Amino acid sequence: YRAAPVYVSDGISTYTTVTAAATPRGMVAKSGVTLYPEDRVTVSAVDNLVLQQAIGLRAVITRATPVKVGLYGALAVAMRTQTKTVGDFIREKKIVVTPADTVKPALATPISSNMQIDVIRNGIHTITVSEDVSPPVQTVTDASLSFGATAVRQEGTAGKRTNTYEINVQDGTEVSRKL
Repeated sequence: YRAAPVYVSDGISTYTTVTAAATPRGMVAKSGVTLYPEDRVTVSAVDNLVLQQAIGLRAVITRATPVKVGLYGALAVAMRTQTKTVGDFIREKKIVVTPADTVKPALATPISSNMQIDVIRNGIHTITVSEDVSPPVQTVTDASLSFGATAVRQEGTAGKRTNTYEINVQDGTEVSRKL
């Protein structure tokens, strides 16, 4: 393989690199640009040396739109997509949605950057929540210490308490919660 100059266009940023990589993604990776699996890279020959101020190949990155997805009550996870609507996104990621589930926002809603998409399963769920518990403090009067002085005899450590809740969800809204 012979190295060739590659002009990388990433939105308003441009980079130039020399690489022998055979794939478009490999060419872009050589320039040090971070790519996500959903990002698209197209390569073409530079057709106008004066306007593009480059020779060789031109790699154009089409960035995927980042979204946050909460599935069935779990914490939101960051994902990326090239799709245009929430419904297309759900089909692309193969998210199982039953007729009784609620999708917020609606399936026809256009995808926008950093939007929150929630798939809420109606019915009874159980969730487990862990919380920190501070160590108990016990004050003991000790006549051997001078007035106003304090001393720690044994340092306690924080503990954890785990609570399990049974949650009833109807139409995407929590109706009841039982410990």
